Amino acid sequence: MIEDLVKKYQAVTALNHLSLSIPANQIFGFVGPDGAGKTSLFQILCGILSATSGKVTVLGLDLSRQSERLKEDLGYMSQKFALYADLTVRENLDFFAELFRTPQAGMNEHKLKLLEFAGLVDFQGRLAGNLSGGMKQKLALCCTLIHTPRLLILDEPTTGVDPVSRQEFWEMLMPLPKEGTTVIVSTAYMDEATRCDTVAMMDVGEILRVGTPLELRETLKGRVFEVKSSQLKQIKQLIAGRDWCEEVQIFGDRLHIRVQSNWAGEVGQVSLGRLLDESGLNAVFKLVEPSLEDVFVSFLSSRTGAEVNGDSKSS
Repeated sequence: MIEDLVKKYQAVTALNHLSLSIPANQIFGFVGPDGAGKTSLFQILCGILSATSGKVTVLGLDLSRQSERLKEDLGYMSQKFALYADLTVRENLDFFAELFRTPQAGMNEHKLKLLEFAGLVDFQGRLAGNLSGGMKQKLALCCTLIHTPRLLILDEPTTGVDPVSRQEFWEMLMPLPKEGTTVIVSTAYMDEATRCDTVAMMDVGEILRVGTPLELRETLKGRVFEVKSSQLKQIKQLIAGRDWCEEVQIFGDRLHIRVQSNWAGEVGQVSLGRLLDESGLNAVFKLVEPSLEDVFVSFLSSRTGAEVNGDSKSS
């Protein structure tokens, strides 16, 4: 439970009167741009940072008085988890098992289960420094899970990891809530956010919206045309401001045009195609369901009153 939480660094307010309840035994995701306050929040939840004001209760513990007691039930993994490059995969597991003072009874079986879970059984003797980026992250997760924490906090653990390794990493996360571990994770990838039970969208230290991925998508009115073209900027200039256009944003190599619901049928598709042809612009477009990326950028733009280029990663 987070109540009226404030975190300031001199003149900078990282968390601005934030209140939030995170249910147990689910995957709770945070998305937001750099500077949104996610890392500060996570470090406060872990007891690493002290809040400027407000109250934080984690696993029934008041962190202003009982943060040390949290450590035995907590697993925390930052973007740059401190694996020991000159130790093997197995030696890293052994080290973290000793660090967390985990009981020895059944530990060998537990380590083997984690290695199988991560697909690292055949790499037990390899130095951690010689692993690929994805394998390092999976080993880091194994080390974080070695003491079977009740709460697992992951700060953008898959940033910069290849798509296959990201998929494998999430396959490790998905069963954890049913096994009694609550997962709190921040991610820069919207496809990962859709796998969370609940998502909180953050910006400049505040929560914009909280809900299931479906609930968040349903808050966005209208339908979306996805446009692919080598002339996205010109198309955006052509479309923006038209009566039927609710919003238009560039997402990497795509343009999303959110249109009024009554304009999304065949008439709208024909009209959009005619408009592009008459303007000499080449594009391929199709009607798609609004994504979390659309929702998040819409929230940001409505909050700031300005257009926002999508900088999150959809895949």
